[in-house]
Amino acid sequence: MVVALQLHCTGRSPAEQAQNGPKSPSHGKSTSPRDAASGWCPKWRPGDTWFLRVRHRLFSHPKRPWSAPSDWRFRVQKDERWEDHMCHVVLVDSSNSPGLSIKLLFRATDLQLVHGTVTDDRESAPIVLDAEHPGPEFVEVANVPLAWPHWPLPLPADSSASVFRKNLFSSVGNLVAIADHQQRISTPEEKTIAEWQSLQKTAGRPPVAKHAVSDARPVWSVALSDGTKTSTQLWAPRVPWYLFMASDWIQGSLISFRRSQE
Repeated sequence: MVVALQLHCTGRSPAEQAQNGPKSPSHGKSTSPRDAASGWCPKWRPGDTWFLRVRHRLFSHPKRPWSAPSDWRFRVQKDERWEDHMCHVVLVDSSNSPGLSIKLLFRATDLQLVHGTVTDDRESAPIVLDAEHPGPEFVEVANVPLAWPHWPLPLPADSSASVFRKNLFSSVGNLVAIADHQQRISTPEEKTIAEWQSLQKTAGRPPVAKHAVSDARPVWSVALSDGTKTSTQLWAPRVPWYLFMASDWIQGSLISFRRSQE
């Protein structure tokens, strides 16, 4: 069985687009423009590995209790060319979901999430994304929170807000909507840090890896929204993935990582 991919957005419906014609996506406009060279983004190499602890609301309802946590492994398998771009290939799997694997392609030049594949019991389904236009991406597969920011994050850390118009596609590549994806960067709030620390303390020891992250210090809070879904992430320098991600129905926390040369 192939895991269904659900794309929620606030763009015009296909019928409206057929009647009025699609609006052309535009580049993100920021209230705090800056030179990209002044920002920060994660640096990956083949062999880098990290572990994400995830819990979700039962029945995807915000008032339901949290599920037991599950750990997901992310591994940079290799660099390969896709659509004339060199990309980092990241594989995602979990011992809690045998037979399920996720392959994600991030463009090496800017870490834009450009493509993916979900394989479940030897059947595969593509994750079709808008690789031509910059901006955050929202992907939900098997209760793994894969919302991904637009890079880089500002250095020094300060507040900014950006809007990116993105095409949304079905799994067969048909345009289904056009949506405005928003990204707001600010200083982490104590409430969000407390939620992250709570998830860090959930039952289960971290998988064996070189670095634990319980003593990391969040520098950026990144709020992402596509009009129907909103998530908040905590990021810190020198870690390969967000420290923490939270929405109404799912949370994810980086618990350990190791670099390829270690």
